[in-house]
Amino acid sequence: MIDFIKRVFGLIVPYWKTKSSILSWVLLISVLFLTAGVVYLNKLFNNWYNEFYNTMQAVDESGFKRCLVSFAVLACFWVVSNSCKSLFTQIFEIRWRHWMTRSFMARWLRNATFYRQQFAKTHSDNPDQRISQDLDEFISLSISLVFSIGQSIAMLFTFVYTLWELSSSTFFVLLAEYDSLPEGNAELISFGQDLLAHSHHLPDGYLVYLSIAYTLIGTLLTFIIGRPLIRLNFYQQKLEADFRFALMRIRENAESIAIYHGSSDEWQYLDGRFKKVVNNFVSLVTRTFGLNFFVFAYNQTAVIFPLMIAAPLYFAKVITLGIFMQISNAFSQVHDSLSTLISNFTGIARWKSVVDRLITYEKSMEEAERISCIDPEKGQDSELHVSFSEITSPAGAELLRDTSFTIGSGTSLLVRGPSGCGKSTLLRSIAGIWPFAKGQITYPAEGGVLFLSQKPYLPLGTIADIVSYPGEKKADADEIRKVLEEVGLPSLKDHLDDDQMWGQVLSLGEQQRLAFARVFVTRPSAVFLDEATSALDEDNEERLYSLLKEKLSGAVIVSVGHRSTLRKFHNATLTAEGNGIWKLERQQGKA
Repeated sequence: MIDFIKRVFGLIVPYWKTKSSILSWVLLISVLFLTAGVVYLNKLFNNWYNEFYNTMQAVDESGFKRCLVSFAVLACFWVVSNSCKSLFTQIFEIRWRHWMTRSFMARWLRNATFYRQQFAKTHSDNPDQRISQDLDEFISLSISLVFSIGQSIAMLFTFVYTLWELSSSTFFVLLAEYDSLPEGNAELISFGQDLLAHSHHLPDGYLVYLSIAYTLIGTLLTFIIGRPLIRLNFYQQKLEADFRFALMRIRENAESIAIYHGSSDEWQYLDGRFKKVVNNFVSLVTRTFGLNFFVFAYNQTAVIFPLMIAAPLYFAKVITLGIFMQISNAFSQVHDSLSTLISNFTGIARWKSVVDRLITYEKSMEEAERISCIDPEKGQDSELHVSFSEITSPAGAELLRDTSFTIGSGTSLLVRGPSGCGKSTLLRSIAGIWPFAKGQITYPAEGGVLFLSQKPYLPLGTIADIVSYPGEKKADADEIRKVLEEVGLPSLKDHLDDDQMWGQVLSLGEQQRLAFARVFVTRPSAVFLDEATSALDEDNEERLYSLLKEKLSGAVIVSVGHRSTLRKFHNATLTAEGNGIWKLERQQGKA
């Protein structure tokens, strides 16, 4: 429990320590003042009930008109206060969400945390939902619950005092018919032949005691009925996210699924996931129905309960109609304040499930941030220096040990070996993202480094954005058109500013050629290609590698590939021989 509270404060506090929160502090203080004003206005309304109904009982027409004017003034202040409170709350809510979302996104993207999370022991599913939806719900629910509970506490103290004043020690007598007067009962007093009087004594604060007892019983029953909602809400969000992710995967792999004629299998998989969504939702609805049934019945009973308590006093002419209505209103206010847990239980359950997911997600990020990888350094020359003591798989299988090599400017290295020997893992280790590698990597001193995978990543945006990625500025349009012509994509020259899902539009071969266009535009000092021409025919492969040698003649080039046709474009070969042993061979006279 202590750890949970610390985690919650860890989510809430950071924003309120920043300069960005200054305006939010002003808005928050304003909302607190407005809330206090609303509480005070409610007290004035309670007093107004007394005056208004006493006026009605006295048939005082002038007093009636005066009460209407008083009500109009109070209502105007009430409307303005609540409207401003709502506006200010929404403004600082979006400011808080803006800062918190940017903070989580920055942590997620920094140092490839999004990649390292897959190696964390704490598994957090669907990071997109955690950032886009859960943060929004966490902030809105936190604000709603805090203000609701805070206002309820203020209302409680205000109206408990009022209710206590209205329930001072009282002695009253009720007349009743009787057939024979019981003997030895001091509380029964004879009033003629057919009547007797029951005398009653009520202690100070009896209305307060009754409201507290009534609310405590309701709160206990609400907790017993509604406790499973926390778990059900947690799983509902998880299952909804899993189902949405499965749908997104079909969109991303539409062509492959269509070629496989896999619609039937995808239907079975999606239907299975959706059934889990429905089954959990049915459980959630059933439990919510039970809770709502009790809460609605409880609240309706709370309307008549104070009237039943005050009615004997009114009929005994101990209190006036105005006080009778004032007691009813004050009791309702105290009851509503004490019933905050009951009225907000569904929101609290949802808030708890959201917080649990965010805490799990944050733990996953913390673990990912603690995972250490090789941090490549910039060297003093134009060479790539690689030195590994070991590289293993996540399961601990040895892929490489005690291997070092240096690739000079203008040198190209071909990495070869059977599937599963660790060729791609070697590139991940050189990139500094593989956590199961030990060693030292030194990049060339000048220029950037670019890695091309077998399935190129095409970011959302235009062709110009894709070719310039990663980079803050777009490359010159004429240069991009020229490069597209050279890599065999002349049809894209007139679509530089078209924003489409290019990963869905272009074939894998076209995507690989577009990735080479990215190399020629960004001109890195070192290029790493992980089977980057696997979807191309040999003629296109030869053209692209020839362009690579021509345009980046001074760059370091490292390729992973199986084709024998790649050998003529490299003057060194690194071959996996098994058991973690790799052999480097330099071939003089190669292009």
